Amino acid sequence: MTTHFTRRTFGKLAAAALPLATATQSSAAINSVFGGVRLGIGSYSYRHVKLDEMLTQVASLPLGELELENWFVEPGVSSGGRGGMNPEQREALRQWRLTAPLSELQAVKKKVEDAGIHLYSYWITIDDTFTEAEIDRVFQMAQTLGVGVVNVVTPLNVAERLIAPSAKYKLRVGFHPTQGAPNPNSIGTGDSWRKVTALAPNFGVNPDLGQCANWGPDPLAFLREMKDRMTTLHTHDRRTTPPPAAYVPFGQGQMPIKEILLMMKAEKFTFVPMIERGYGFTPEMDNVKEIRNLVEYCKGILAG
Repeated sequence: MTTHFTRRTFGKLAAAALPLATATQSSAAINSVFGGVRLGIGSYSYRHVKLDEMLTQVASLPLGELELENWFVEPGVSSGGRGGMNPEQREALRQWRLTAPLSELQAVKKKVEDAGIHLYSYWITIDDTFTEAEIDRVFQMAQTLGVGVVNVVTPLNVAERLIAPSAKYKLRVGFHPTQGAPNPNSIGTGDSWRKVTALAPNFGVNPDLGQCANWGPDPLAFLREMKDRMTTLHTHDRRTTPPPAAYVPFGQGQMPIKEILLMMKAEKFTFVPMIERGYGFTPEMDNVKEIRNLVEYCKGILAG
């Protein structure tokens, strides 16, 4: 059965996304720098919980740099922020973006800060259904959250529309790989990132490590080339040889996590690897333990 979202429904959903919970964590900032490399955590790792529970789990790692996906704050958006909306729902979301009080974003920012966590980046899909006013409002909301980076899933033909609002709100833009079949407007190869970063000085690169085979023949050489344009690196491990390809815990796949972290340490790169639990979650799993293992894996490499 299709669910229809009225303006009132969206208001209730927005309120539910911002419960007035008492912060239980220290307001002191949590350390995220290990061996000179600043590690972060991607909220995609917490796609099965809501904002408050996510903050509790992140603070218990502990890790103090967070990338926040839009579905944690925007009503009616599914995990990952992709698809699943009929035209009525899509228009309702647009109207929410245009009219929601910025105080709702300020409340999110305060919750994060009260947990001792720093909001490093905001992640959102911006496609050709967005109006100019809607794009402007996304950047205004991101500025209100206090981030310095907006990571976007955006095709090349939409990227130019982000130049003015990103400059207006003084935010860097990191381009994440687009999804679906390759086409001239896809982003995800070295050449496509070279094209998009040539558009504006504040445009950067937000690669997904699971797709490093698309960057070029040498993933480390690509990161060295783009080191000053990197915003974040979505970091997860992936098995690419039989049995079938799949996201796996760190150390069980073929992604060059160790090589990248050691390169960052030795060459003093400043972009942030955002750790993500790419593999699935089952009820018997302890998500905090799973993600702590990923963090400790990275810390162990950097301690060497």
